[in-house]
Amino acid sequence: MAAVVVAGGVRGIGRTLGVLVPVLVAAYLVTALVVLALSWARLDDVLVAVVRGAFLPGAAAGGLVGATTREAVRWGMGHGVLSAGTGTGTGGIAAASARTRTARPQALVAMTQTFIDTVVVSAVTGLALLATGVPEVLAAVPAAGPGQTGPGSFAVIFPAGLPGDLRGAIVSLGLALFAFATILAWAHYGERSAEYLFGSRATAPFRALFVAAVFVGGAALQLGSPAGLSVVQDLGVVAGGAMAVPNLVGLLFLSGIVVRETTRSPGRR
Repeated sequence: MAAVVVAGGVRGIGRTLGVLVPVLVAAYLVTALVVLALSWARLDDVLVAVVRGAFLPGAAAGGLVGATTREAVRWGMGHGVLSAGTGTGTGGIAAASARTRTARPQALVAMTQTFIDTVVVSAVTGLALLATGVPEVLAAVPAAGPGQTGPGSFAVIFPAGLPGDLRGAIVSLGLALFAFATILAWAHYGERSAEYLFGSRATAPFRALFVAAVFVGGAALQLGSPAGLSVVQDLGVVAGGAMAVPNLVGLLFLSGIVVRETTRSPGRR
């Protein structure tokens, strides 16, 4: 499926993601809200626990402990980079494909991606986790830790909060579609980068190598061990950090242009 879409180039990837991503995000939020509705009896306790954990002096003191801060930074920044691509520069590649007369409107639209992902989706996910009692279940599992987020939390929230045998199918289909959308997005980012570095002649070889990597990587994960999956995830975090360094340095040099574009009158070019 990735080969078919990637073969269509930027337009094919854009059309597919333009339909797939909004539907997936809406379906995820609706399902999480259904979980919250089914667990409504615990919502008052959940909200009290959130406020108490955020503002009590003990929580503030605990956040200053070195190990706690280190883990928060590690997992928070790591998953923030992986989920929204924040700071890596990939958002600029996607925004550059849009057809618009000026950069400012598209930049404002692109900023909503991080807000929706890290504020809206994460808030609903956190409430659903607490309402279904998943943290208590994970606390009893020795292997569970700060890394039990992302696909891990997705896989335990919905089975715990939805009734019936259909919940397993919902989780499997959701994970597959989210992963497919991510594969297509990175195909676009990589193709644009390869074209910039080596010219348009690099497009076809890159597509072939990318599709081969998708197949080999997927097969390796299916046949490998949980430790292998952890290595792949760690490599993703390291690669994301490596992308962020030159991008953030570049943003410092581009800050003047950003200010000028932001304050410029909409009617001027």
